[in-house]
Amino acid sequence: MNVLIVEADPANSSILRQLLKERAYDVTACATVAEAMKVFRETVFQLLFVDLCLPGRDGFSFCRWVRDQAAGDQPVILANTTSDRPADLRKILEAGADDYVIKPCQKELLDVRLIIARQMANKRENHRKLEENLLRERERLHYLATHDPLTKLPAVYDENDGTMAVNREEPPHAAEVKEAIRANDFAILFQPIVDVQTMIPALYEVLIRLPNNGELLQPSAFQPVAERYHLMPEIDRQVIAKAMKHLVNSNKLRLAINLSGQSFGDAALGDFIEASFKGAGVEPSRVTFEITETVMIPNLRAARQVMNRLRRAGFLIALDDFGAGFSSFNYLKNLIPDYLKMDGSFVRDAEAGLCDWTFVELINDVAHRLKTKSIAESVEQEATLPKLRSIGVDFAQGYYFGRPGPVPS
Repeated sequence: MNVLIVEADPANSSILRQLLKERAYDVTACATVAEAMKVFRETVFQLLFVDLCLPGRDGFSFCRWVRDQAAGDQPVILANTTSDRPADLRKILEAGADDYVIKPCQKELLDVRLIIARQMANKRENHRKLEENLLRERERLHYLATHDPLTKLPAVYDENDGTMAVNREEPPHAAEVKEAIRANDFAILFQPIVDVQTMIPALYEVLIRLPNNGELLQPSAFQPVAERYHLMPEIDRQVIAKAMKHLVNSNKLRLAINLSGQSFGDAALGDFIEASFKGAGVEPSRVTFEITETVMIPNLRAARQVMNRLRRAGFLIALDDFGAGFSSFNYLKNLIPDYLKMDGSFVRDAEAGLCDWTFVELINDVAHRLKTKSIAESVEQEATLPKLRSIGVDFAQGYYFGRPGPVPS
């Protein structure tokens, strides 16, 4: 069990650390709330010992801050206090603590408190696992309901038992995603977006992957959990930082970087992006930020403000998967982009003969009427290229032009 001690008094901190380590706990100690907040964001803790008399922000405010965090699992909090007056203890519990320890700590009493804390932590862990299992099942059913054109139930052949089985890959838990963020484990790949007329790559889309047991998991495997625990803004920042290194190394490289709906609702996003690019000396016009039309943007007004700020700084904006959701034209009206990427299903269905090219023509016409460049996604056949040229589509992306891979030379 990971334990975080937030204790300003070195002597009390030393006593707690020694007692907990003797009982085989993994212990991290901090002396201030600011330090504790930083550590808490980077590591999952099941138990917190919080001194209520801390310099600067006190332990009460830290307890409330922990309880306000949506990301990760809620720990058991034991407050370290010198008072056992009922009024003081009630105040401690109201701040979000689960129990208390009277200072100085006595081994026998501490052991009792640790037994209670471990039981509470185990119950919360079981509850968390139940919630995540329900979430994974919901995501699995959603996947099954949206991938087969007839039954919506895709099946794969299971070589182990000779039967047809659904996709059984389980997404990582919140703690695993949080650990990947802490360890900076996410990888990025690059897929070309080419000029339809010249076939020359105009820019490359940055695609995120999560290494797992020798494989690279796609966002569909970890993004639902990351969104639920509000981890996407941290992941987006890591992608930007990784992409920045390649932009610095190649002056001709132009990239399209996806941002989650949560990030577009983050008021601090603009500060982070502008400071990062200014510090690296990278021209903003070399980067296009993509927002997917099918994602839920928590605050459309805030997202528009973020986009306008990015535009003023010189960045470009793309609206991805246009036409796939019910909010297409509402998003388009509020977030008029520089690029309009039509959802890949329109091109795939046209290539497969399931429909004609009318929807591609209509979306392309909408883009050009708004003085926006159009991008056709999911192009997989050579025969599609002349059709896109005749329609007047500006750019195209798909396996025909290149699969996601390492940074282009």
